[in-house]
Amino acid sequence: MFGYRNKTPTNYHMEIITEHNSFYSWNGRLYQSDVIRSCIRPKAKAIGKLVAKHIRESGEDLKINPEPYMRFLLEEPNPYMTGQMMQEKLITQLELNNNAFALIVRDDFGYAKQIYPIPCNGVNAKYTDQGELMLEFQLKNGKSFSAYYSDVIHLRQDYNDNDIFGDSPAKAIISLMEVVNATDQGVVNAIKNSNVIKWILKFNQVLSLRT
Repeated sequence: MFGYRNKTPTNYHMEIITEHNSFYSWNGRLYQSDVIRSCIRPKAKAIGKLVAKHIRESGEDLKINPEPYMRFLLEEPNPYMTGQMMQEKLITQLELNNNAFALIVRDDFGYAKQIYPIPCNGVNAKYTDQGELMLEFQLKNGKSFSAYYSDVIHLRQDYNDNDIFGDSPAKAIISLMEVVNATDQGVVNAIKNSNVIKWILKFNQVLSLRT
């Protein structure tokens, strides 16, 4: 996907809930709702306006952006988006799934040179024979790849039952979407009924004038 070599073959199955050390995003088309977008957009825009900083502890002091390359990386994480765009994308994914991921692409010397958000349908956590944690991602285009956890930025919230991932919001989302859909349908039906009533009134008025 990003020139990152797939280390191990991966098989996936889609589920709604999170169990064991796996995370599966809920595919209920939540983001297609204008109500949900209007709820997430203010927070995403506000976080996007923040300036990301690299803070390093040095003795008793804290240094901000001690390495120039890191400051440039946070401003332009990859050729396709700015730091603001990446922050907005990650917080949107976090609000929708309680998990958000970004891949750190490193150069031959181990320094970070690019950062890419990872929009995925599922993530499976596994450990290597050396005990190092790896994440296997199933992308939305059907492809998959693996990355070491140390090369991934992982944002999570509602961190409770699972050891690695934030708890799935599926149960709360399902009930919420039922309310949202019922509200939308009620508004649409009310508008339709209102138009029908207006048409009947106008039709009756025309008939009364003719008679």
